[in-house]
Amino acid sequence: LGFPFSARVEWELNALLLTLNSAIAEELFFSLFLAALLLNMVSKKNFVFLAGIGSTLLFVLLHNTVYGTNEKVIFYIMGLRLLYFLVYYKSRRTSIPMLLHCLNNFLCMGTIFFL
Repeated sequence: LGFPFSARVEWELNALLLTLNSAIAEELFFSLFLAALLLNMVSKKNFVFLAGIGSTLLFVLLHNTVYGTNEKVIFYIMGLRLLYFLVYYKSRRTSIPMLLHCLNNFLCMGTIFFL
């Protein structure tokens, strides 16, 4: 009949913490390190787009191991990564894309648990 209530709550809490921790770790790498590195390498505003694409492609490759080659998922991930990159580029703050990423992961995890 499934997990006892306490085991299910503990499992859900662990899954929630994992999604939040992974979002924070990914944004530390992709925004704070990689995007900052790529933005420092480009000197003209014309190349900012290329820095965003480079960061996005690496992000998609990382998530490809989890989600496979589902085209809808790939485009969803690409769109989110470009959004996170643009938010970081405009604000130069890692906390905003990190918060957006955590919110997205939380919403995705919520749909898995409650639908």
